Amino acid sequence: MQNYSAIVASTLATQFTNPVVSAADEEAGKAQLTRAAVYEIAKTDPNVGLRAKTTGNQVAGLSVDTIVDRTTGQVVDIATSRPEAAGQVRILPGWYDYGPNPSEIPSYVQPTAALAAFPGPMPRTGVDPGPGPGPDPGPGPDDDVVIRMLDDITQMLTDQGAALADLRGQQAADTARIIERDDANTEKIQQQIHQVVEDAEHTLQELLPLLLLLLRPEDPALKAKGKKGDAADAASQLHAWLAQRKAATP
Repeated sequence: MQNYSAIVASTLATQFTNPVVSAADEEAGKAQLTRAAVYEIAKTDPNVGLRAKTTGNQVAGLSVDTIVDRTTGQVVDIATSRPEAAGQVRILPGWYDYGPNPSEIPSYVQPTAALAAFPGPMPRTGVDPGPGPGPDPGPGPDDDVVIRMLDDITQMLTDQGAALADLRGQQAADTARIIERDDANTEKIQQQIHQVVEDAEHTLQELLPLLLLLLRPEDPALKAKGKKGDAADAASQLHAWLAQRKAATP
């Protein structure tokens, strides 16, 4: 623990208007200074705190004048006094280092704003001690760990970008195949329709003359002589043609 006697003196000078108290209130006055000063010290060094004490010079279960470092057990006396007029004492800042003592580590008590504002015989200036040091955040992550995490994130983003590019390429290829297949099907259908139309036209060209002959009236003179006319011949030709087409159809 560093020497924070300057913070103790500043706390007494700025937060209390009169450090003179009755001799009967000496311990309570020291407790006021100790709790307010260690709260300010902890803003600089969060390992420094109040010291639990249940016997001897204590107020509300805390030492009236000593603080402790929770990492080494170092105990320091930061409040003292001197006699003034009859029946009065002056509370004074101090710094008496008792040295490290690991057995004192469990006696550490976290300073708080409420403890810093603990009531006592010394009148206060009304200065708000402000927010405390808060919980110990603990050690931060190692630089190598952070770098590895960033590398992993970068690699993950790179892999995702490559996968997305592959997906887009596959999508484009699938779309091209679909369009090509649809174009081929469309062309095939058009060819089939064209073939049907051509077949129909050819059939009609062959059939039309026969139909015209079939529908033509027979010559009465030929019929009286017992001969077949053109219509009868056309009918015979039509029947023969239909038989031929039927036989040629698979």
